[in-house]
Amino acid sequence: MRIVVITGALGFSGRRLVRHLRVREPSHLIGIDLGLPQASKVELDEYLTVDLSDSAAVRTALRNSRPDWIFHLASTNHGTASDIYRANLLGGINLLEWARAEAPAARMLIVGSAAEYGYPEQPGQALDEQSPCRPRTPYGRTKLAVTHAALDYAADGMRVVVARPFNLIGAGIPARMLVGTVLRQMAASRPACAPISVRLGNIDTERDFLSIDDAVGAYVDLLRGDYWGEIFNICSGEPVPIRRILEKLVAMAPGPIRIESDPARFRTSDPPRVYGSLAKAREAFGFHPTTSLDESLFAAWKEHMSEATRCA
Repeated sequence: MRIVVITGALGFSGRRLVRHLRVREPSHLIGIDLGLPQASKVELDEYLTVDLSDSAAVRTALRNSRPDWIFHLASTNHGTASDIYRANLLGGINLLEWARAEAPAARMLIVGSAAEYGYPEQPGQALDEQSPCRPRTPYGRTKLAVTHAALDYAADGMRVVVARPFNLIGAGIPARMLVGTVLRQMAASRPACAPISVRLGNIDTERDFLSIDDAVGAYVDLLRGDYWGEIFNICSGEPVPIRRILEKLVAMAPGPIRIESDPARFRTSDPPRVYGSLAKAREAFGFHPTTSLDESLFAAWKEHMSEATRCA
């Protein structure tokens, strides 16, 4: 049976990847994260609490794992720049270094981020894997640094490939993301069916949204192939207005909800349209999204509001 290590196993993408593998890939699943697992939600064969920024802890925890596949999903966008660099950059390099020493034959996926690109050089132009990377945040810069490290290890002979997902949505979406923020406030209003107001920044921008289930399916396809040392956008290839996303969520709300655009939250440099090109992934392994935007939003809504009823 295939042995699979998944870092960030308790996160949004990690939980969906575990579910995907459980259904489609007979595997012995070893999850790594910092928190405590909820057995009912994460079906792992083994769970290890490991701080990936501690190289000794990584070596100790994984010394007998002998994985065939490694999915590196763990990262953070919280805390100071120092916190983010330590967790993301050191964590990624420590895992790569451990794999080179202890699991050199393993197939390894590094999950990066569209934040590595920053904003498009040409306004409105789709970002592809050849687009210049000009990240604007510590998160984006650290993810780009890990991507460069992964390509260096691949150049030395390791089987490492990089995925760059765009905006993922679906069941389990965290509250820090736009859709999660709105759903959290919808759920909070449920008991009294009270009217709520959600204040957001510029809702007239357009972004690229993709189902989390389509994304994790692509991650598995990348490890099935031989794309070592390559980077692949994982995206829908379609810009969608934020306003349209919000209108769909409002239609699902169990009670009155009003979306307010707050000028104080606007970023003057925020580009009106950011989306990716999926051409490379489509040509390489036939990637194409199969889950509609409505289905993804409903899955996210259902998990947050499973016991909600519409108010009269």
